[in-house]
Amino acid sequence: MLCADRNKTEQVLNNLITNAMKFSHPESEIQINLVTDGEFAAVSVRDYGMGIPAEKLDSIFTPFTKAGTKGTKGEKSTGLGLSIVKRIVEAQGGKINVFSEPGKGSEFVFTIPAIHKP
Repeated sequence: MLCADRNKTEQVLNNLITNAMKFSHPESEIQINLVTDGEFAAVSVRDYGMGIPAEKLDSIFTPFTKAGTKGTKGEKSTGLGLSIVKRIVEAQGGKINVFSEPGKGSEFVFTIPAIHKP
């Protein structure tokens, strides 16, 4: 069991999965994983797409900031999705991180606290 808002967590997942699809090449793989240690659940969304330039990694969670790469089909972005994701995750007591390398893809990992049973 998690200490999470179901609808808001679904919004986070939808955004991360949609971004993974947007920045991946057709037919490429997207991996979604969930692991828990009893204290936190960690969810990761990994793509093997375009990746994010290193100089953009520190700012991608800032509103209206874009990674500097267009979607593989020319999709546009407002630069708001990841800032909203971060706010939702942090409001639930979690954290979000990104690991990326241009040309090799990105992995977004967020944590949500588990409910402790006495």
